[in-house]
Amino acid sequence: MKNLTSRILKSTLSVLIVVSMLMGMCTTLFAEGGGAGDDKKINYVSIGDSMANGYCFDGYKQDSNNLSEYNFLTGLNMYGKDAYPNQFEAYLKGVYGAGNVTHTKLAVSAMLAEDFLYLLGGREYFDDGWGGFRDYIGPYKYQDEKTQEHIQKAVSEADIMTIGIGNASFGAFLLDRITSALGVFGSSLDEDEQLDLEDALALLENEEAKQTVLKIYDELKAKILVYKDSLPSNWQLEAAIDIIVYTAASFLVNYEAMLDRIIEMNPDCEIILVGLMNTTYGMTV
Repeated sequence: MKNLTSRILKSTLSVLIVVSMLMGMCTTLFAEGGGAGDDKKINYVSIGDSMANGYCFDGYKQDSNNLSEYNFLTGLNMYGKDAYPNQFEAYLKGVYGAGNVTHTKLAVSAMLAEDFLYLLGGREYFDDGWGGFRDYIGPYKYQDEKTQEHIQKAVSEADIMTIGIGNASFGAFLLDRITSALGVFGSSLDEDEQLDLEDALALLENEEAKQTVLKIYDELKAKILVYKDSLPSNWQLEAAIDIIVYTAASFLVNYEAMLDRIIEMNPDCEIILVGLMNTTYGMTV
C-alpha cells in the first residue's frame, strides 16, 4: 500500500510530457516488433476519467444522449480531439501504419477506480450515492450489462493499455462530497453518502495500512478543526475529514484491485499508468 501510494503521488509533469513519455516508453516496448509498414496489428485501449477523455475539448460529447452525436460502443465523439490517448493513437499509427491500429475508448467522465473494477466484474456494485460514470454513458445510461460486456471484451483483447484513472476520485467525487458536508449550494450529505473513518478502515486488510490512515486522519483533524469556531456552524468539518480519508483509502484499495483484475484478464498486455492531476502543479506520472 505504501509503495503504491508513492508511485501514484510522486512527480510533477505537464500533459505534453505525459504524451512524450508514452511515446518514449512505446519506442522501447515495441523496439523488437515494430516499424512503419509492419503488418503487426495493435489493439490499443485507453482507460480513465475526464483527464483522459479531453473533457470540454473540441469534439467531446459524452454528455449527449443523441446516438448520431455520441456512441459509447463505437467510440464516436467519446473524446475531445486533443485528449492524450488520441495523440498516442496517432503515434502508434505512425509506427505501425494507420490500418494496423485500433483504438477502443473506455475513458468515461466521473469514472472512479471502484466503478471501473465493478464494470470489469471484479466487485459487487456498491451504491454510495455516486455512480457518476452513469451520467456520461449517454444512450446506455444504467445499462450496466451492455457496458460491462463492451469493456471486458476490449480489455481482454488489448495489446497495449493506458490507464489514467483517479482524477475523478479527487476531483468531482471529493468536491461533491465536501461541498455537501459544508452545506455549500444549500446541499447536505444524504444518509448513503455519509461515509466515515470506520468505512475507510473496513476497506483495508493489513494493520500497517490502517495505522497509516489513522495517522492521516489525526493530522487532518489537527490542521482543520482549529478553524471550527470561526466557520459557519452548519459546516460538518468532521464529515469532510471523514470523506477525504475514505476517498483516499477507497481509491488505493480499488485501484490496486483494478490493476490485478486487468492483469488477470490479460496478462500479456503492455500497461502504461498515467497518474493523477495535481491542480497546483500539473499532471503527475
